[in-house]
Amino acid sequence: MKNPNTRLILDGAVSTNKLDQPKNKSLDLKLNDRSIQSLDTGFIVSNGDGTNKTLSEVSYKFQECKGHLCQGLRLVHQKTKMRERKKLILDYWFGGRAKRLYLPDYDPKTFNVRQINKRIAELRTLYGNPGNLTWDKDINFEEKNKKLSKFRESLINTSVKTFKEIIEEMYVAGFPKIRNDGTSPSRHTIRQMTRYILGIGDRSRAFKLDEDTSHNGVMNLKPNFATWGDVFKKYPSTFNPDDYPEEDIKFKPGVPIYDSPLSFMNINELTTDLVNKYLATQEKPSMKIELKLALSYCWGFASNKGYLPGTPLNPFSSIKIARPRRTHMSSWNKKEFTQEQQISIYNACNELKSSFPGQPELFQLALRTGRRIQTILKLKWTDIKFKDTLETYTDDNGKDKAIKYYGVISIKPWSNKTDDDDNIPITNSIKKILDSLADVRNSLEPWRRFIDWVFVSPRVAEKEYLRIDNQNNSASARLKDPRHCWKALLQKTGLEKDAMQKMFRTTFQNKVDRLKGVNSSWDAITITGQNDTRAHEKNYLNKKLTPKVINHYQQIDDEFEQPFKTRKNN
Repeated sequence: MKNPNTRLILDGAVSTNKLDQPKNKSLDLKLNDRSIQSLDTGFIVSNGDGTNKTLSEVSYKFQECKGHLCQGLRLVHQKTKMRERKKLILDYWFGGRAKRLYLPDYDPKTFNVRQINKRIAELRTLYGNPGNLTWDKDINFEEKNKKLSKFRESLINTSVKTFKEIIEEMYVAGFPKIRNDGTSPSRHTIRQMTRYILGIGDRSRAFKLDEDTSHNGVMNLKPNFATWGDVFKKYPSTFNPDDYPEEDIKFKPGVPIYDSPLSFMNINELTTDLVNKYLATQEKPSMKIELKLALSYCWGFASNKGYLPGTPLNPFSSIKIARPRRTHMSSWNKKEFTQEQQISIYNACNELKSSFPGQPELFQLALRTGRRIQTILKLKWTDIKFKDTLETYTDDNGKDKAIKYYGVISIKPWSNKTDDDDNIPITNSIKKILDSLADVRNSLEPWRRFIDWVFVSPRVAEKEYLRIDNQNNSASARLKDPRHCWKALLQKTGLEKDAMQKMFRTTFQNKVDRLKGVNSSWDAITITGQNDTRAHEKNYLNKKLTPKVINHYQQIDDEFEQPFKTRKNN
């Protein structure tokens, strides 16, 4: 219905045109659903000069609200080409200024008169004066703060995650490194930590581990799982509160983090005390260290993702796990091969070449270069540059010597534990080993020519289809663990219980240190490939009473004797 007492909002904001009063006067708009739903606004009005104009919206007052809780309420009927609206506005005075609060649009189902009155009553209770119809608080300001507080609380709730949620998100993200540099740990590290995070059951067997060209671990789901969500849906957390009836929860040994009481705990609530209780489920220090690493990895991932509000205290910083002074590995720490054993190993490798093509050369290179087995396994043919070179140098005695070598093996930082470049000259003995590998590549198994890895996996798929335009330089084509060849080598040399692969590096390090021209540890590490002398001295060198060392002792002894001789003469 059209109301003669309504205030009209003209198209022009500063217009002074006045509308003619309609001939048929209608009743004031009443605050009830029937009146509002049947409202028929005349948007086309006369300009008074025989022309008409179309209004965009018309404002209605509810006269019956004066002196009641809904005082100041009005309705603006708006009509455009796109839609028609019935906007509800609450006008009020606060601080000597007229203000307005926009309520939801009128809707007979979601915001009808009953709900309008209820909403205004709520506002009166929160911000109105209980003794009259004035307002003690600015409604707009308070409502905005209320929304901001709710939004802030919602953000906090979404940023706080449980251990279970963190673990699931971490595996979906591909198990990224703690330093958050876009890479992931090695496949061995992922497998080791998965043992403590997901357990050793079906859940951890839902994926296979591989590596990319930069040797970062890559998790590939098995064919029956499309996403990690499918894995966690099929193998959910088995935590049951009924299994922990005691008020003071005691963690059970052998239960992975994902199935433990920690799984439903907010990760920002993790404390040093809880970590210590969880570590107490393991007896061996080595397993405590690995479990602590798995927990701290989850915590570090949450920290990188911003799931730890404020400035969190690291609950692991004060936890020290005492390492045993001696373990079953202590006797192997600095054990070396004898000269006879080295010769035996080298010759046995030659005998095994027909049984394990392209594998025994790995251990021969380890003897001749002293590099780690895993570093040598990551060599590529493109890292090897053959070039006959003759150089001269002057030794400590002032004599000129000619040195011939046949090129350089470049070890890239990403394949080296030191994260530094390393170069090895191709000496005569190293060249013989590389020539043997080249023979396997070019003659015995020609398909290897289309793989850049020096040490190739014997299980390369579809090797017969490899061509110059169909090469396979993926990580899966690289040899990763020649354990069968190593076992055969130990049997052939009789060293089943007397050898470890670490001994190749230890033997080489001590050989270098005993060379005549090596006068310091710094000289040694330029040959062994380390980037600091501390690692060379602490982890590899053996202290032996060589004639050179005894001579040094004699020199010290002579220095002590000299003052006594002088005193006796005096």
